[in-house]
Amino acid sequence: MPIDCVLVKEKGRYVPIPLSVIQYISVEDNYCKLHAGRYTRRVYINLGALQERLPKTLFLRIHRKFLVNIKHVTSISRNSVSIGGDQLPVSRNLSPHVLVVFAGNTMVSRH
Repeated sequence: MPIDCVLVKEKGRYVPIPLSVIQYISVEDNYCKLHAGRYTRRVYINLGALQERLPKTLFLRIHRKFLVNIKHVTSISRNSVSIGGDQLPVSRNLSPHVLVVFAGNTMVSRH
């Protein structure tokens, strides 16, 4: 069942982070990091388990260590995705799928 927010523990209480503000999710050691602008928080869950709960129409796996919110992507190339000022790698294996997903969601202009 897809979710609409992620609960993050802060100072002994849980705070809901809406999916719409999460720009991307990265992996570090045994936890995931939610990136929402300057706001970055850890959640102790496996990226694969988190990916299963996220809407597939909103989040896309671009690398074994990254999931991106497609609404926040500002540019894309064969080997990277830009979100704000961050450049995230796209794996060689996932690159064709990533390009197809973005071509299907936007109008593509070739110059």
